[in-house]
Amino acid sequence: MGRITVKEAEELRKAGTLSDKTITDLQTRGIISNRTRATKRYMLIDGKKVYPTMYFRALGKKTPLNKDAKALREEWINILTKHTKEEK
Repeated sequence: MGRITVKEAEELRKAGTLSDKTITDLQTRGIISNRTRATKRYMLIDGKKVYPTMYFRALGKKTPLNKDAKALREEWINILTKHTKEEK
């Protein structure tokens, strides 16, 4: 069974098909994704676009992040937003 994207779940919520409680329950069960795809962010170095990245090595796709990893990801997003531009 495939997952429902966050965007698709939001469209179903707006249409009245799913409630917020149902979406949260389905996310907990792994049927709806928990995060959206991020837009690419870049910084210019010597006139070239450079795309900073951060990832967790050796973490399987089905392994959930713990609270420390989630906190680190939030800090990374804040730093990335502060120092880069969004690609359109």
